[in-house]
Amino acid sequence: LPDSLKKIESGAFDYCSELSRIILPDNLISIGDGAFSQCRNLIDIEIPESVTSIGDVAFCECSKLENITLTDGKINIGYSAFRGCSSLKSITNSNKFAKETDLDGGASIGLRAFENCYNLQKVIIPNGVTQIGEGAFRTCSSLKSITIPNSVTDLGAGAFSQCSNLDDITISESLTSIGGTTFYKCTNLRNITLPDSVISIGGLAFKECTNLKNIDMPKTMTYIGNDAFRNCINLESIIIPEGLTSISDGTFSGCSGLISVTIPNSVATIQHYAFNQCTSLNRVIVSDSITEIATPDNATGIETGA
Repeated sequence: LPDSLKKIESGAFDYCSELSRIILPDNLISIGDGAFSQCRNLIDIEIPESVTSIGDVAFCECSKLENITLTDGKINIGYSAFRGCSSLKSITNSNKFAKETDLDGGASIGLRAFENCYNLQKVIIPNGVTQIGEGAFRTCSSLKSITIPNSVTDLGAGAFSQCSNLDDITISESLTSIGGTTFYKCTNLRNITLPDSVISIGGLAFKECTNLKNIDMPKTMTYIGNDAFRNCINLESIIIPEGLTSISDGTFSGCSGLISVTIPNSVATIQHYAFNQCTSLNRVIVSDSITEIATPDNATGIETGA
């Protein structure tokens, strides 16, 4: 491609099934939507420093793409840009996303950007990225480790859902919420510590994290959504944060290994099925402040010892 090229237009090379390698010019600024979509023999690509935007589905379903090299600079990665790059193993020099010294509002990883990159094993997201979109790394089933830097303030729903080998997470100290289904079915996740900045956990956020044994939640937490820890069968002990006023529907339902729960004075309401099928639960410390425990509509009473 000529050195004078500034933009690769949308769909420029889509479905070029025999294309295996391309050298992008150093002055390139943007790669359009679907520019290399379905280039199923493309193996390797280096994104030059000058590029600030990779469009939606730009490299979607490039199923033989193994490596992406991102040199220093700031970049926004669009919706499903690398979705379905099932051979992708590494993102080299990933400080391309944004340099700390050159943010100008930061950079972002778009919705479903790396969804279904089944062979992607490790991602280091540098300081400078401010937003990780919904489903950005969904079903990256080989991903083992992720560091979410302190620059990230927005973590989309389902961002790491079904990353079944993920066992090491470092979470941004700037995040205020864990979105719904963010770590849904991360079945290899065993321990997680949430920073003091986090005040809410969305519905289904850790549902079916079947190996999760321990989660440390900050005292500042004010909300945990419906079914947030449903079927976390190896979770053994929970201390509900002091700021919580209600335990939502099904929050710990199906946590069959849960033995001990401490409920603080701030909690006034326990909603339907909050501890349903917690078959090992033998110790519950409940405060005097609870005014309501929800029961199923067909319940006619609560027996002694319930």
